[in-house]
Amino acid sequence: MQRAFNTGVWHKPIRRRLSIAMLALWSAGCFLDDADCSSGDATCSIQAALAASLVPDIVFVALSGTNAFFSYNGRSWNGPIATGSPAGLADTAYGNGRYVAVGLSGSLVHSTDLVNWTVGASGTSNNLNGVTFGGGHFVATGASGTVLISFDGINWSLQSPGAAVGLTRPFYGGGLFAAAQAGASTNYFSPGGLTGTWGVSTRTVSVFGYTTAYGNNRWIFGSTGSDVEVFSSDLKTAIFASASAVGSCNGQIYFAGDRFFCTGDNGDIYYTVTGMESSWSGGALGCMTGGAGELIRGVAYSNGLYVAAGDDIANNGAICTSASGVAGSFTRVTVNATALPLSALEVHSGPLRLGFR
Repeated sequence: MQRAFNTGVWHKPIRRRLSIAMLALWSAGCFLDDADCSSGDATCSIQAALAASLVPDIVFVALSGTNAFFSYNGRSWNGPIATGSPAGLADTAYGNGRYVAVGLSGSLVHSTDLVNWTVGASGTSNNLNGVTFGGGHFVATGASGTVLISFDGINWSLQSPGAAVGLTRPFYGGGLFAAAQAGASTNYFSPGGLTGTWGVSTRTVSVFGYTTAYGNNRWIFGSTGSDVEVFSSDLKTAIFASASAVGSCNGQIYFAGDRFFCTGDNGDIYYTVTGMESSWSGGALGCMTGGAGELIRGVAYSNGLYVAAGDDIANNGAICTSASGVAGSFTRVTVNATALPLSALEVHSGPLRLGFR
């Protein structure tokens, strides 16, 4: 599939005529479906060029140690790609034209294309548990009350949530950045991540591994056990709490497609009924053996495909896909061998490109 059309430098009247031609083709229903003009057919090439439109590059990104993998369709993967990070990476984010990955000992790397990475300076040696993008900037969180913000993914400033507490992986939703306090029952949230802007709310259960995700105008926190807690979009009102909603979240919770997922031990996956965060279903993923020690480290969704990543019984990285996202429906895809488990999986709406419809 042809992924881009190199326009070069166009004269304004030519661009104007092209826009008119594109409109005419659209009106006539002549747009192509990701036209493949590899045959060199002139008519195909002209129509494909006229049918070009700016679309974001949707890309799945997985991490394994200090390496990165990426895929545009969830089935064919590029990697492992060495990032040069001095320590293991835990999470990725994309914004303002740049991918960022953070991890142990304040490690931080960034890239504009997922192939060429640069080691950045986070300004801290504390472990960074995650990074997210929202409201025009990045926020990373970690141990000992570490909060970092950046607009470009290169230059970072140290902020504070108001206490020297460990913060788990952050998430952005409903106009707020949020993270759970590790080992306590407190949620921290802020509209921008700046010092002095952080508020708190309280969960029912105090568990080290709580993480959070946002979707359907709700925040959901999942523990290392079977605890699931739901909060309102402003994170001030507790809506639902259960110590037996799922088999285990293993401290991992995600929003993918139109529902929440949490991932347990032995390759298990649990998910909500759409719009009903108190009702969960699940079971074995379907693409691993279901043996003890198999862990899923991420669930993401794009273009009709759910993707899960983690490690198998041999502690090797495993990536599985499903059209429905339900337990038992995932099949394993082949990626280049890695002796390390996959530690994270995200889907990002990357840079705009000229694509074909």
